[in-house]
Amino acid sequence: MLTGTNTGCGLSEYERPQAATVSSDSLSSHDVITYRQLSLADFLADQPPPAIRPHQNRFWAYSCLQLRPRDNAPLTTTRIDHDDAAPRYIVAPKDLHYQANFDRDCSWWNRSANASQPYVLQHEQIHFLITELEARRMNRRVAEIIEQVTSVAATPQDAAASTQQKLKQVMEAAVQEMRTQHLAFDQDASEGMHAEQQARWWQRLSAELAADDAALP
Repeated sequence: MLTGTNTGCGLSEYERPQAATVSSDSLSSHDVITYRQLSLADFLADQPPPAIRPHQNRFWAYSCLQLRPRDNAPLTTTRIDHDDAAPRYIVAPKDLHYQANFDRDCSWWNRSANASQPYVLQHEQIHFLITELEARRMNRRVAEIIEQVTSVAATPQDAAASTQQKLKQVMEAAVQEMRTQHLAFDQDASEGMHAEQQARWWQRLSAELAADDAALP
């Protein structure tokens, strides 16, 4: 999933967080980072993505974020033989693990905008954090997801196609949930600077991240 998030004035349709479910093969892996503190140096794009370029003066920054399976979720195929019956094939993901990435090459900073750098950086950090928390929620459900998407069919190709389709549906649901969170945040803390609202989001989500870190083995 590649989603752009922005800080800017107003929430016109083009200013709302954009999200799409796409093949992992189509996502850039050239200069992506997993969750960490962002800096101005992480925004390497010379211009924003084409969809917002006509309105770029209304953006302070644009983050390109990815929610994706690590290593593209390789599939395992198991053949089942039942005496004289035709064989069946089970296909399931192997080592399924989701991660949040920040695409530095795609992410853009409007250096001509008159905005507080710490405020805008925190805003983009919160969008990154929302994506990271969704990846962690999915990882807590990995066993359930694997059971949900495992497919059985008469051919390995049919079983694999079914599993891939189910994985896509899982991702689409996660993307929709995540987009709802991104939009709620932007509605609360965009259209100018709203330091208090933004700080509340940062405190709440940071506490959720810390609690998740503490629960890790």
